[in-house]
Amino acid sequence: MAATTPIRAVIFDLGRVLVQINPAKGLLGRLSGLGVKESTTEDVIMHLSKHDLFCRYSVGKLSPQEFYEAVCQTLEINPTYDEFVEIWCSIFEPMPLMPQLFDEVYAKLPVTILSDTDPLHWNYLLKTYPFLQKVQKPALSFEVGEVKPSSAMYRAAVESVGVDAGSCLFIDDLQKNVDGAKAAGLQAILFTDPVKLRTILEGVLN
Repeated sequence: MAATTPIRAVIFDLGRVLVQINPAKGLLGRLSGLGVKESTTEDVIMHLSKHDLFCRYSVGKLSPQEFYEAVCQTLEINPTYDEFVEIWCSIFEPMPLMPQLFDEVYAKLPVTILSDTDPLHWNYLLKTYPFLQKVQKPALSFEVGEVKPSSAMYRAAVESVGVDAGSCLFIDDLQKNVDGAKAAGLQAILFTDPVKLRTILEGVLN
């Protein structure tokens, strides 16, 4: 990978980079079984977005219990809390090759995670994908109080790895977040698939 400054740390996005996301398995894909009135997934997303629930939860303004209660009230559904947690966390699937690639990078350089996520998802992922436990100080939106591409998120990730921003490589699946990282002074690339990423990281790993 061509770079003006050597890479001294790597910052990974979480969803659709280190782990795959399959919304059809989660809340939005299972609402019909809960008796929700909205007819389509798009209707449900718009309905919840109107109440700003996803964003407020992702930046730590709602606890998991408050989020559960708000979603149930907004959509007029009544799963138990444990049922809701199981549904909410069921969207994740393994991303082929990424645990191995993560370990390769981790063996060479400081590594952290920068993610828009929530307490339920994060705790579930730590238990389900043990390689994530190697990151001691992740930059998570519900702890930082911001979401990407806020500069505060990138600053938190840079502080986590302890090197200057220009020596950090950020990897994300959304172009707006890649652009935000570059604006914050980081090097950044768009993730498309693990094989291409492994090729891009050859210079870091060898």
